[in-house]
Amino acid sequence: MMQLERNYTDEMIIKAKEQTAEAARAKDMVSRFRLYEKKILNDDIL
Repeated sequence: MMQLERNYTDEMIIKAKEQTAEAARAKDMVSRFRLYEKKILNDDIL
């Protein structure tokens, strides 16, 4: 039973790490998009 619990916990940790990495990528994409948006706005003004 302990082995099963350990495997389950390990799996949960791996999933959490994957979700954290995914969230970091999404955050990076959003910040890049915002920079791109600002650049377009600045180009329009100039």
